[in-house]
Amino acid sequence: MPTMQAMTSRANLRFAPGASGIDGIQAAQLAPPGTNLPAQATALGIATTTDEENYLASFPVGQLAALQAALLSAVHRQLAVTFAWAPAYAHQITIWDVAGTPQSPGGMTVFVRSPLPPQPG
Repeated sequence: MPTMQAMTSRANLRFAPGASGIDGIQAAQLAPPGTNLPAQATALGIATTTDEENYLASFPVGQLAALQAALLSAVHRQLAVTFAWAPAYAHQITIWDVAGTPQSPGGMTVFVRSPLPPQPG
């Protein structure tokens, strides 16, 4: 299983609704945009190896800052986030933020596309 798919699965659990998900994340656990997102991913249990953290660090700085800002906004609003990943030639991050209504709490979707990381061995 590609590294990003494994981290995407963990991120979906961590940012899902409920006490074990996004409701349990404090804004203080997320540093401001432009700081070390890979280290935050490790602290939240999303990146579980040095290779995963290094792979996240390979993303363009501006994309990581945009992702940090979106996640911080979601945590402040206790808005569930769904992550999806697909392989691609270059790094891409698309973020959809849907406002809540009386019928739905809204939500955020983060779609990440990136090259496959080098496989060990």
